[in-house]
Amino acid sequence: GPGPRETHERVPPGRALSVRPLVGLPAGAPDADRPGQGESPPPADPLALGRALRPLRLFRSSPYDVELDEEATAEQAAVDGLWTPVCRSVPERRLDLLLLVDDGPSMALWRRTARGIGALMEQTAAFRTVRQVRWNPEEELAASAPPGGRGLVLVVTDGGHEAWRDGRAAALLHRLAGASPTAVLSVLPQHLWDLTLPTVAPVRLRAASPAEPNRRYDAESGPFEAETLAPHAVPDPGPADAVAVPVVELRPESLGRWARLVAADTGAWHRLAALLTAPGGDVRAAASGTVPPGLADVLADATEPPGRT
Repeated sequence: GPGPRETHERVPPGRALSVRPLVGLPAGAPDADRPGQGESPPPADPLALGRALRPLRLFRSSPYDVELDEEATAEQAAVDGLWTPVCRSVPERRLDLLLLVDDGPSMALWRRTARGIGALMEQTAAFRTVRQVRWNPEEELAASAPPGGRGLVLVVTDGGHEAWRDGRAAALLHRLAGASPTAVLSVLPQHLWDLTLPTVAPVRLRAASPAEPNRRYDAESGPFEAETLAPHAVPDPGPADAVAVPVVELRPESLGRWARLVAADTGAWHRLAALLTAPGGDVRAAASGTVPPGLADVLADATEPPGRT
């Protein structure tokens, strides 16, 4: 059948979705399409990344499309002597992906990476549709994932906007994770999260069935592999309505752990980094502090490939 559809959208507050380029550049920002001027690297080893996402190739019986079941038709004819066609539902991909791309100013540096992530998600053949939406952290998001266990939400960010430190992004994640499996894909490596996503904490998560929303995960927080996160990454106890939203890197191992969690293919526990979200924001917002003065330089340097001076 045809591959997943892709749209590039931005969501103004209180208005219908409109088709626009995926990530625009603010005035005076470097041209991310021009080599040597703030150009972010494309995703490395897309084949390995695609393999890591294979558990997300979930299927369901189509409620609309059917095909002739030849064996069942023959069996029925042998019983009653009538050749009456027997049909069965055609299997179709289960998940629709909503790819939310942070549209904060610093994300202009990651335009090429964001495009590559969108292309990667299409090429996995895991999703019925792939919808890319620009999200301005200063505005309310009107878009949502499809209901009924069909939607998956992945938020792409560098964590450079203040919304990731004052709880606004966490409140949005909490709302999305209440209805759909939701995760954050950081374009920066984990060793920089102490600057960009300082409230990330180590957790263990388990899903009882495929494509469960995060609010239904079994969750345990603790110092699991805490040394790989920020030194203060051991979470405090959260409120009863806290929901863990995984944060993953653009690496096969990290994406693979999250994909296996969503697919619930083994029923095992999965060790992941996560933001602990609540309706009012980030459970651990007190640990974040203000944006470091040199964060903009760190984000700009992170777009430089190894060896470039």
